[in-house]
Amino acid sequence: MAATRRWIFLSCCIAQNRTFEIDYLGNTFVKDGKAFRYVSGSIHYMRVPKEYWRDRLEKMYAAGLDAIQFYIPWNYHEPEIGQYNFEGQRDFVQFIKLAQEVGLLVLIRAGPYICGEWEFGGFPAWLLRENPKMVLRKMDPTYIKYVDTWMDKLLPMLTPLMYENGGPILMVQIENEYGSYFACDHDYMAHLFIKARQILGPRSIIYTTDGDLQSNFQCGPTPGAYATTDFGIENEYGSFYTCDHDYMAHLRDKAREHLGPRALLYTTDGSGDGFLKCGTVPGAYVTVDFGNSFNPQKSFQPQRDYEPFGPLVNSEFYPGWLDHWGYPHSTVNLDVFSKALDLLLDYGANVNMYMFEGGTNFGFWNGANYAPYQAVPTSYDYDAPLTEAGDITDKYIAIRQVISKYKQLPSMPIPKNTTKTAYGKVEMSFMATVQDALQTLCPKGPIKSQYPLTMEAIGQWQGFVLYRHTLLGDTPSEPKTLDLSGVRDRAYLMINQVPQGIFDRNGQKTMNLTLKVNETIDILVENMGHIGFGSEMNNNSKGLISNVTFGGSILTGWSIFPLTVENFKPSSLSGIYRDKPFRNGNLTTPSFYVGKLHVPKEPSDTFLDMSAWGKGQNLIMSSSMINVGRYWPYVGPQVRLYVPKPFLAPSPTINYIIMFELEQAPCDTADKCTVEFVDQALINATPHKPNFEREETKFSRKRISV
Repeated sequence: MAATRRWIFLSCCIAQNRTFEIDYLGNTFVKDGKAFRYVSGSIHYMRVPKEYWRDRLEKMYAAGLDAIQFYIPWNYHEPEIGQYNFEGQRDFVQFIKLAQEVGLLVLIRAGPYICGEWEFGGFPAWLLRENPKMVLRKMDPTYIKYVDTWMDKLLPMLTPLMYENGGPILMVQIENEYGSYFACDHDYMAHLFIKARQILGPRSIIYTTDGDLQSNFQCGPTPGAYATTDFGIENEYGSFYTCDHDYMAHLRDKAREHLGPRALLYTTDGSGDGFLKCGTVPGAYVTVDFGNSFNPQKSFQPQRDYEPFGPLVNSEFYPGWLDHWGYPHSTVNLDVFSKALDLLLDYGANVNMYMFEGGTNFGFWNGANYAPYQAVPTSYDYDAPLTEAGDITDKYIAIRQVISKYKQLPSMPIPKNTTKTAYGKVEMSFMATVQDALQTLCPKGPIKSQYPLTMEAIGQWQGFVLYRHTLLGDTPSEPKTLDLSGVRDRAYLMINQVPQGIFDRNGQKTMNLTLKVNETIDILVENMGHIGFGSEMNNNSKGLISNVTFGGSILTGWSIFPLTVENFKPSSLSGIYRDKPFRNGNLTTPSFYVGKLHVPKEPSDTFLDMSAWGKGQNLIMSSSMINVGRYWPYVGPQVRLYVPKPFLAPSPTINYIIMFELEQAPCDTADKCTVEFVDQALINATPHKPNFEREETKFSRKRISV
């Protein structure tokens, strides 16, 4: 070999001498001709109010991070087929430009699948309506048609922001942990790679990320994309286990189509061959993900099996972990994580901390996992270095100290935490039952059907649907069994508006009742979040997914009301119907309660304590209606909802606090019918079982520490 050192590059960018490349023989990235290693952190623009984007980004920069990493959820931007929204809170282009202004580089995880404990893993629920037999994340013709249309819209928005074009984007991930998915369609991964290359350019660096088991790497990587582990073309595709390599190749090609041949594409999968077998695709650099590791060489070995040369990358290094309703709040020990981070950086690895700022699943945007069904709370705090409200933690300080051993920190001081204010108690008043408000919640009226229809079949992607049936003909005088085996996810049964019981996909699905002719059966069904991980994403319909039987006979003739709770107007229903809801034992009819909060001066962040309430949805209306999110304090571990400053208005504007309480309002007396705004979060309360017997947990998306 000649004495002159040979360089082998997978290049991404060249504009005015701006380049970002892979030096395979040097096992490093090269930025503008110099060896480069990044320390990054995940933050999701959709989980942080736009008004606080700069605050969070500046705190991440002050911690010593070089870059941020984030997903772009398809369903957040195309809520209906062909109807796109990139404005305001959804303006990720502005978010990227703001990151560059602050001094941060960007790693994009473009999907189409993202996971991230986000509603349906980022997929729009209308896919389930278009073809109920569609197989997601494979070369299914219907699925690929919509994927390509979305990618043709999304990827050109990223092209001018690539590093070679003067922007901050270093790399674009195709799919996500595909090696963890049962399909393992290599053609799909290759398709994503080509699409990214076409748009981002031939020198763009594309990578994959998969879990840190050998099995993950069988599906996750794809030729041409650099393979990394998570100790971004799809996300952890190697965890989806029948290996459709055509799918990954298709996504690669789509990325290339728009991003161009120079864009650096990558994949992300668990650090193990079982994940990487399906998760990788030629032409996208393979990266991996794993948790606390005190043996970096062992943890990165699966990546090395697929990428013998090139930089080591952990695309999801976990300083915390996710929560589920009814389970203890997850934490990661500060000292253990700091030591593991130190070892990775000392080993020369590129590291992205997932999450660095977790944020909030506002509205109905939380996802869910399966085996059994487990919904994610409104808080996505993740025990991250920055709290849900963006506050500095001891973990943040410790991470900053570790990073300072390997690079010079910015000279700027650490930004201060935002002010938190305890506004005190707000008196709440009963306003209307869900039946009273039907005309407001469903202004177009019900959909008539012989049999129950799923939420997706009637175009209701999130929230609630009320199913109504009136008993006709002969009815038995003795109790018979009402069977709601097809409930997804949680249902509230009412007879003539009087609550009878709660049905749940994980628990009770039948009830013995004596019903009379002409009695009205109302079944209010809550979609608690589409499953966003694993094969059950293909069995993800909501509402009533099968017939309802009474005494073994199928009930026919249904009126189905898709409800928009954001339509509720506090002033329009006051005192029209009744002064209190119907009650049966501890249960109250699902109803709306309203209170008024006056903020005397400039608002501050605050937390809404829901400890006295049952389960439901909180909304705040001042100048506009804001769906804050779900509450379920008894089940926990989250008890208080984060209410950021931008959601409130100062006097004389009234902030209407609206509770859509589903189960048990504490309003027997006026002094108990209150909520309270406090100045501290509470997301780690002792959890309890819901109103059903919980099955043994089998959910398999676990932190991998090796």
